[in-house]
Parts: sequence; C-alpha cells; structure tokens
Amino acid sequence: MVLVAVFRKKGSGLKYSEIKIEEFFESKIEKYLYRRGASQGPDYTPTAKITEVKKFFKNKVKSWFEKYNNYNDPVLNDLKVAIENSEQKILKDLSQKLEEVKLSLKRNKGCLFTLAIEVKGQLRYLGDFDIFKDLLVGSVKQDYK
Repeated sequence: MVLVAVFRKKGSGLKYSEIKIEEFFESKIEKYLYRRGASQGPDYTPTAKITEVKKFFKNKVKSWFEKYNNYNDPVLNDLKVAIENSEQKILKDLSQKLEEVKLSLKRNKGCLFTLAIEVKGQLRYLGDFDIFKDLLVGSVKQDYK
C-alpha cells in the first residue's frame, strides 16, 4: 500500500490537502521515485517506507528537505514550506490512514509514503518532476564514487 500526501496549488505556493491511500502498482514505480538511503538518515527522495510515524517523518521526509535546502527550485521550496506549515496535520492524518491500511497489509509487508501535487485534477508524483529525478541521480552518483 502507498500513502500519498497530496498538496494543491494555493496562491503562489502549495497547501497540504489530504493523505490518499493507494494500492502499490509496479507501473507507478518511476512515479514514486523510491530509493533507499542510510538507515538513520534520509533516503534518496522523500519517498520512504513507513516505520514509526513521527520518527520516520522526521528522519526521512523532513531531513531530506533540509539536506536540499539550498536548491532554488519553486516546486522543492513550495513543498518544503507546505510540509512545515502542516506538519502536525500531516502526522495526524498519516497515523489515521496507516491504522486503516494495517489490517489489509499482508504479513511482513510495509507501507510506502510519498508526496504528490494535484494539478488540474491529476496527481503528479515526485517522478513527474525533473528536480526530484535530477537530485536522485546526482545523489546516487555521488555516493557511488
């Protein structure tokens, strides 16, 4: 299962809307843009496996945005601000949705968390934005060296 934090355009920025529950589809793997990183630090993108909600959110999502704080990209910056402004609401919604899906998860199966921006009624995932793909490729190359 995948829990998607949905953001919508609000004025010149983004505003958190809701957490949507999706079934994991292999065909969307490039859209989720998941690549595991260090166990205690952020992954290569803000998409991550959910463990304990507050800890995972701090270590995987927020720390990822802090790592790329110096990038001057409107999508990246707008998401960071929207997450900071709605952190408590996101955590509350995430906890509730995780409890809902836990019953349907098969034994030893986890749940993935990702971000999406709703544009004209369509969800655009991280893999739909060049900035996230570029940062992923750059980080993996850097670590490979």
